[in-house]
Amino acid sequence: PILTRFAIERRWFPEVTRSDAAYGDLVLDSCRLPLRLLSGDQSTAAFAHGELRSDAAYLNVGTGAFVFRVADAVPPGSRLLRSVVHWADAPQYVVEGTVNGAGSALAAFAQAHGIADIGEALDSAWHEDGAGATIYLNGIGGLGSPDWRSDFPSRFVGEGGAGQRLVAVAESILFLVERNL
Repeated sequence: PILTRFAIERRWFPEVTRSDAAYGDLVLDSCRLPLRLLSGDQSTAAFAHGELRSDAAYLNVGTGAFVFRVADAVPPGSRLLRSVVHWADAPQYVVEGTVNGAGSALAAFAQAHGIADIGEALDSAWHEDGAGATIYLNGIGGLGSPDWRSDFPSRFVGEGGAGQRLVAVAESILFLVERNL
């Protein structure tokens, strides 16, 4: 199969196992701690407020933004991802939407305009005259779900100063999250 095609030996890949397997021990100085749960940051963030609820959507924002909801199957035609967030007795699945350019889009704008505190700049910019005069088409890191376009060019449409454009970048994240919801 694919490993043969790329001349990769199976031994270089880890075993696929449950989230709550016995992974070994972490040794910190003279302290030995059993490692019994393994999960990524996105999956773990979903449990920040306890067990997942089927009537809620969860949003994890960092470099990208990821919105997910408990679901056993991806709705037909949705073009969203199906992910395992925990696997103990049985896998617990979520349907996941991605906004590739969230924090990274704000950081790129801040760097390009010499903004040290993006939160302060955004707070000020929200109250600027002409807010909404421009929009930002956010393709930072490619356009994620449900459109999946790696070649989507980021660009501003409409006129506006730096503050208005900063608001447009922030609004682009909200629009893309809403699209996934």
